[in-house]
Amino acid sequence: MNNKKFIYIPSFSAGSYGNAITKDQGFKNGKPIRLYDENMDESLRHDWFLAPAGHFYKKMDYRDKIKIPVTSNLNLMGDSGGFQIATGALKWSTDLKKQIFSWLEHNSTVAVNLDIPPKIQYEGKFDECLEISAENFKYFYENQSGKTKFLNVLQGETLEKYQAWYDKVKDFEFSGWCLGGCGVSLNHFLSAIATFIDNKEHLKQNNEILHILGTSKIIDFFILSQLQKSFNDIGCAIQVTTDSSSPNNGSRFGTYYTHSDLKTGAFKNIHIPKPSLGKDFKIIDGLKMLPKTSTCDNWLEDCYDWEDLYDYTAVINCVIVLHNYGVFRDTKNTIDNLVNGHPYFMDQMVDSNIVTIIKIVENMVIGSQNGGSAKQIYRKNRHVIDRVSHRLFSETLKESTHDYF
Repeated sequence: MNNKKFIYIPSFSAGSYGNAITKDQGFKNGKPIRLYDENMDESLRHDWFLAPAGHFYKKMDYRDKIKIPVTSNLNLMGDSGGFQIATGALKWSTDLKKQIFSWLEHNSTVAVNLDIPPKIQYEGKFDECLEISAENFKYFYENQSGKTKFLNVLQGETLEKYQAWYDKVKDFEFSGWCLGGCGVSLNHFLSAIATFIDNKEHLKQNNEILHILGTSKIIDFFILSQLQKSFNDIGCAIQVTTDSSSPNNGSRFGTYYTHSDLKTGAFKNIHIPKPSLGKDFKIIDGLKMLPKTSTCDNWLEDCYDWEDLYDYTAVINCVIVLHNYGVFRDTKNTIDNLVNGHPYFMDQMVDSNIVTIIKIVENMVIGSQNGGSAKQIYRKNRHVIDRVSHRLFSETLKESTHDYF
């Protein structure tokens, strides 16, 4: 039986941390900044890294810039840039499709097909997004060299829309799938999973990876851990992965994650003040060290000094990014241990609503394997999912929002 655990992939290519890895910077004491550096401490080292083609498609030497050799076992996942198109940061064109494909082929070991998510500027344009995306997938399918493992993309909101999207693009054979829209709500997430499972994509030999785009809430980690465990239990070899930039984005606002609360389903955080903003943060006086709340903090403690902290330099930004990632990694590992452990401990440590959701996920996989329908299980539990979604979203929002001014 497989013993795989789901993989959380950091998306930290932008901001101060992204600049540091591109410019080959290190900490003052000589310790490396790059998560994937062979000298990085084991509490932080990761052999996966995600970069969006939407940001870097004009830099064909990006992989070289961030020091990932072609011969390396490191995995650079290239996101397609579809989100940047949806926001309007990138203007869609046929030429852009070709540029992004070339960038992904040249830089990525695993890459997401260029889809147009039906949201933000494309809200209400599901059919148009599907048509453009299908044409893009056809181009990727016909031009892929085999060097990069491309992943098909499934978008939607409801069971019906996810199925309609699937029916349009299912015949393009790639190395796996990405599920989009899952971070919006539990209903989106479970609808996408049910569609994927009922169409038996996890059982096809060409599919090596199932990637969930942009999810890292605690409930997401539980779902992903259970999904991977259930696939392992039925002898399915597919690897479940997800990504997010949350630990990186939070550092811009001084957000310093401390731990996760499995009862509320929220990451807890405190605020690191920025005297350079001109605020009267006298509390910084005498502060020598950031709180240690993660397994990585002992390694990070001599990577910065008081001046970095007081001036909130690029160095301290990188320290906070790495610390925040460490908290997410610790949480992910704790959740894996609980999901793969005895339910007696799970029931005591975890919110009962989260336990309910992961049992639904388990039933989807096992039920479909035994001749049932994951979609039917989803529909049967829709009222429970709605209730849990409302409660967990409210608790997470309440626990994660702070007013510092």
